[in-house]
Amino acid sequence: MLRRAIPTALWTFIVAVGALPWASGPAQAMNFRLVQLQDPRCGRGCPPIIAAEGEITPGTTARFVEFTRQAMDRGPVSNLVLINSPGGVVIESLTLGMVLREIGASVAVARAGGQGLSGGTCYSACVYALMGGSRRIAPPGSRLGVHRAFMGRPGQHWGPARGARPPAGLTNAMRQYARAMGVDPAVISIAERTPSNSIHKFRSQELSRLRLAR
Repeated sequence: MLRRAIPTALWTFIVAVGALPWASGPAQAMNFRLVQLQDPRCGRGCPPIIAAEGEITPGTTARFVEFTRQAMDRGPVSNLVLINSPGGVVIESLTLGMVLREIGASVAVARAGGQGLSGGTCYSACVYALMGGSRRIAPPGSRLGVHRAFMGRPGQHWGPARGARPPAGLTNAMRQYARAMGVDPAVISIAERTPSNSIHKFRSQELSRLRLAR
């Protein structure tokens, strides 16, 4: 089950970050819903799973925390979170990843449908949110990939827009974040080598070697 382990100070910080007037391009912002999957180990009593789909935009983390709080007020929630995202804002993705780690969530790159789970997509900044999972799962058919972070028009987050490269300080912070999450920081080096208009798609052997997912 998910832990109620989001300190008030962290919650205040997340709300403040989400409220800052950073612009972003047109996007289908990430939404959250509860899905019920059948598992023979718990039958009809399986706790619901949080499914997150869409682009990680400013305020995503605050909305995830609030959604999770409300869901847990109604009853137990599985510690598995499904993510399916084309990417988004790097800073927001790092913050979301830290919250996922704080509450003890396992993260699977998957989608929930009428036939159960199917492989999902986690590209670009989504990978940094995935890193926060206490366990990171890439089911068959899932797609994971990274490219170099970049900045769009003035005032925009480092994220999904063409433009300047990120400052060295941000890149170093991303490496430290990866290391803290138990992921090989070589993932960041791979991203830095991949042009922002392309994508490095990880093979299953790479995911395991880099400790990014299994």
